[in-house]
Amino acid sequence: MHLIHERYLDNDVGDELARDINNALYAFLREFKSQAHRKRLKNLERVEGRNQRSIATYVNSLFDQHAKLLVIRLDIGYREDYYDQLTLDLVTNDRNCYLRRVQNKYPALVGYIWKLEYGVDRRLHTHITFIFNGAVHQRDISLGIALGEVWEDMSDNNGSYYNCQIRREKYREWGTDGIGMVHYSDTTKRINLINALSYLTKLDTQILAVLPAGRRTFGRMERPSPQSRLGRPRLLLCRSD
Repeated sequence: MHLIHERYLDNDVGDELARDINNALYAFLREFKSQAHRKRLKNLERVEGRNQRSIATYVNSLFDQHAKLLVIRLDIGYREDYYDQLTLDLVTNDRNCYLRRVQNKYPALVGYIWKLEYGVDRRLHTHITFIFNGAVHQRDISLGIALGEVWEDMSDNNGSYYNCQIRREKYREWGTDGIGMVHYSDTTKRINLINALSYLTKLDTQILAVLPAGRRTFGRMERPSPQSRLGRPRLLLCRSD
């Protein structure tokens, strides 16, 4: 755009450049307002709602199996000097390898949910919520650090991470604390947890702009359904608002 206003630019060349820019903008707006584009957005919104409901079902099923869960939120990405080497396949393979390594290292891991995002500052990065059996693990901050170190080691120190557990006091002040230890009977914190996890299903237009069609931005750990526990069933359920 700044070339149009350069003094040395010929008027005819400037007019041609302006026409090219306008044509590109008109093409963008035409596609943006197209029926096909609106249909795609509607489909994505339906997927978002379906994923939100599946998260609530997923978390409630874990509480059906465990009296308490230790929830750890970790954001993993890469160091800035490594950005030029990033590709979607590399990020996907690294994430899958990392999640397998965590599963192998921590048998008490009972679930996880991840979301891939793209930012101008951080490029491709992943938000992960790990869910552990609270009868086995109790220290969320130190475990979060250990999980981050697994990522740094696996990525040959090209990776970086942020341990969200260190912000728990802020979450408490805001009334949104849904991480750390969550007990089955703590209805408020369970709802906070599900509401916080719903963020992972939000429609992210930035990642859609760089992601090929059909590639996943959201996933979770699948485990075989265990046998129902004996005894009187518990009736308490939580759902997101």
